[in-house]
Amino acid sequence: MLDVEKTPVAYFVYDLEFIGDINVLSSCRIWDISIACVDTGETFNAIVEPDSTLREIPPPVVDGLFPLTRLFLEEHHVVAFKTAWEKMVDWVNARRTNPVVLISHNNFLSDKPILEQHIVRHQAGVPSSWFLYDSLHYFRDNYKTYDYSLKGLAKSIMYRAHDHAHRARADTIMLTDCLEKHTNGTWHLNGFAYPLFVNSLRCIRGIGQTVEAILLERGFTNENELLSRANLCIQHDLFAQQPLQKSLNFMLLQIFYGVAVPVSTVQTISNTLLNNFKRTQLVNNIFN
Repeated sequence: MLDVEKTPVAYFVYDLEFIGDINVLSSCRIWDISIACVDTGETFNAIVEPDSTLREIPPPVVDGLFPLTRLFLEEHHVVAFKTAWEKMVDWVNARRTNPVVLISHNNFLSDKPILEQHIVRHQAGVPSSWFLYDSLHYFRDNYKTYDYSLKGLAKSIMYRAHDHAHRARADTIMLTDCLEKHTNGTWHLNGFAYPLFVNSLRCIRGIGQTVEAILLERGFTNENELLSRANLCIQHDLFAQQPLQKSLNFMLLQIFYGVAVPVSTVQTISNTLLNNFKRTQLVNNIFN
């Protein structure tokens, strides 16, 4: 975990587009990548082969997404993900002097897990000095509006419509413009960036800025650490034949002892931790 307010970093804004359903991570396939260097204003773009076995690309699962076709891919000189990734890594490393922080909107629940999945699937290298940061959390913590989508921020910060949304380069440029204007060109951001394969506490439903700060004070720096504690608690109480939900609630109340955290928030976090354990057990049962 890296505190971007206290550490000199090189900011890059990125976006990726994919086919598939984000709720079924294994179905997602990247087809469009763009990244912008904040210091130089340069951009890198690549059209990526999502799946060479698909002669017909399935339609988007959400209205408004770009209708990708095999003809479009062929006309834009599509390359394999690993080829695009290695070129992007070289491009970024040639333009930085500090640890790299890759920013995207809803990074922790969308772009980051998809990127991690592709790195594993294609056996691509992971730069040790790269961290990922979520601009959605930044704006929620530092800017008051009714719509935190990129389209909503474009309207309220830039006073213009976000044309060509859901194309990687257009989204990258718009997010860069919103951050540039909101920070008055200083790029003084706050919050935390995370390495690949380490997740923010705020990926857990019910954990926002206030609860995250409490958990950090109590020694939990990322999602993985809290999930590990919860899984140990669950496994102990499975052996003791104790009600799992009650045990998780008690564990969280111990963690939050002495601070005012709403009961509804504790329950939401508890439900999320239990559901994660059940999903993990289901996956283990399938593959073991």
